[in-house]
Amino acid sequence: MNFEDMLDADILEIATPIMDNLMEASTMIDYEAHVRDFSDRMKKVVTKKHLQKVCQQYQAEKGFFAERQPVAVFKRPESAAIVWKQRFTKAKGEFVAEMAADHSHADSSGPCARGPLNDQCLAVSPCHRLRDIGA
Repeated sequence: MNFEDMLDADILEIATPIMDNLMEASTMIDYEAHVRDFSDRMKKVVTKKHLQKVCQQYQAEKGFFAERQPVAVFKRPESAAIVWKQRFTKAKGEFVAEMAADHSHADSSGPCARGPLNDQCLAVSPCHRLRDIGA
C-alpha cells in the first residue's frame, strides 16, 4: 500500500476512529485503550505513568476534548501524517492534534487499523501533541 495513491478521505476513514479512540481513552485515562493502535516504538515511549501525568495536566488546564475537524493529510509512500483542528471544553481557541500512520513497521500480532482500501495492518504513532495554533 502506497499512501500517496490513497485519497485523503480514505486515509481519514482509517485515522479518524483511531484518533477518536485516543481522545476517549485519554479522557478516561485508560492506558490499554489509549495504546491499542500504537506502534511498538510508541508503546515504549508512552508509559502508563506518563499517560496519567499528561492527561491529568491537560484536563486541569484545558478541560476535555471537544470538536475536532480535519485540516490536512500529508502523504509519503510509506506513511501519512494527519492534522486536525482541536478544541477543548475549558481552554479557548484552536489547538493542533496530529497523528502519523505507517504500515512499514506494522506488527501483525497485535491490533491494527484497517480501511476499505487496506488489507494490511497499520502501525500507528500518534503524535498526540496538542499545541496552540501559531505557538
